[in-house]
Amino acid sequence: MISSLMLFMADDDCKREYADIGGAVVEYSKNDGRCIVGRIITTDPNFYLDDKFYPGQDITDIVNKR
Repeated sequence: MISSLMLFMADDDCKREYADIGGAVVEYSKNDGRCIVGRIITTDPNFYLDDKFYPGQDITDIVNKR
């Protein structure tokens, strides 16, 4: 699977980080102070249906609350 971040950002633009959010691991990158979803790692289908975790979504507020 190719992350949208892999397509649109240079390697030196971002660093991939991971957060456990409600039992799912969310890969994100920080860019200009924002946390942008790259992919979700979980077996729970509800996370894949939740539009706030789609690749490219800004989850800065969720990450900062942890």
